[in-house]
Amino acid sequence: MQIPKSFKETMLKHALENYPNECCGVLGGLNNTATAHYPMQNAANSPYRYEFEGKEHIEVSRQIEASNSELMCIYHSHTGSEAQLSDTDLRLITYPDSYYLIISLMNLDQPDFRAYKVQELSGWTNDSPATYGNPIEEFIDWV
Repeated sequence: MQIPKSFKETMLKHALENYPNECCGVLGGLNNTATAHYPMQNAANSPYRYEFEGKEHIEVSRQIEASNSELMCIYHSHTGSEAQLSDTDLRLITYPDSYYLIISLMNLDQPDFRAYKVQELSGWTNDSPATYGNPIEEFIDWV
């Protein structure tokens, strides 16, 4: 996945502005190359999880579609833990084809950025949603 270095800087700024709560947002793009950054409000307003605000999520989705791009990556920060998908993160997967990028602020002097893809463990049924796991770390090419 290729992400402009300027997006790395603005994602980190977004994470620090929301600290001690988690931040969240998405990257739009094509062919595994990010072309747009959409910082979003964390409706959960929590240091332990994130949630997109509904109207903002719809608007960002419309902007990505209007630009003939795809929702390529969902990012959020972890304020007190490593840059790994937590059990909560895995339970809340809603775009399984997207990358999931975590910005760890556990060490504020050395923020850590890591991206993952997930695998579907069980499909949707009438009784329960799909579950995802086995996160595989993906290389981030900062261009």
